[in-house]
Amino acid sequence: MIDRELVRTPPAPHPWRKLAISMAAGAVSGGLGSFVFLTVADGAVGTLDRSAQIAGLVAVIYLVTGLAMGLGLILPALGSRFLNVEDAEELREQRAQLTYAAIGMIAGGLALMLAAFAAPGGVVSASVALIGFVLALAIAVAVSRAGSRRQDELIRSVSTEASAIAFYLLALVGGGWSMLAHLAYVSGPRPIDWLTMIWALALVAAFVACGKRGLLKPR
Repeated sequence: MIDRELVRTPPAPHPWRKLAISMAAGAVSGGLGSFVFLTVADGAVGTLDRSAQIAGLVAVIYLVTGLAMGLGLILPALGSRFLNVEDAEELREQRAQLTYAAIGMIAGGLALMLAAFAAPGGVVSASVALIGFVLALAIAVAVSRAGSRRQDELIRSVSTEASAIAFYLLALVGGGWSMLAHLAYVSGPRPIDWLTMIWALALVAAFVACGKRGLLKPR
């Protein structure tokens, strides 16, 4: 006899199909976020220099990622269609840990966005930018520490490895750039460039560490 539940339950989407949907949604969201940022930067805010624009675009990645995670937590059935999880139940089981991660990503993105819009190139005053940056960064660090206490052995190992990779990448990219500037081959990195490198290379390191453990495999 055929189980009615099996008949009613739609088949799970193929992992690679979900990956394609996720990548398309990410590209559209990232592109829209970047367009809005650059429009605001060149219009209402005034023209930001290239370093500030790059910082803002990296901040957009953090914000879009954090908001996507937040949407998935609010609507698990929808989130399971574009986040790399097996089903909505996995999102519900990891709600606390992913909530910390989403808040941390959004706070980190806001911190870098404030730096990008800070005076003298932007419209945010130095005092407001500094206070906002410190508060946002403090929130990101606090939720990161809180979330780490809920991580299992695998995720702790991945986090440790990602931190090490981020340090090596920063030493290679930032250190190499600084050395070339020291030898007068190129212009040296500005403070906003260092902030951008820290944020961007942390993302790269996380992807590398997760990829090595097979955590990026479509599910």
